[in-house]
Amino acid sequence: MDIMDKNISDITVRELVAILIDLIETKIDRRFELICGDPDAGLEIKEELRAELLSCLQDRSDRVPHEEVIKELEKLDLVEEGHLAVEKY
Repeated sequence: MDIMDKNISDITVRELVAILIDLIETKIDRRFELICGDPDAGLEIKEELRAELLSCLQDRSDRVPHEEVIKELEKLDLVEEGHLAVEKY
């Protein structure tokens, strides 16, 4: 079941934290772009890059589920109480 199909009462704290981190990062990115502008504005994407990007988006074979990423980060001691522990480094 996709996280977007769940009720807020049915998601885990870990899932909620992941959603909040994504929202915060998106907001920061948008604010940064608003303040600084888009450094790539006006540039064209080469056809080779466009084709490679489209291929990557269509090929789902190398994608890793979120839960597996969290487990691997926990093994590396990079997640504490549902939060990335980046301040350790």
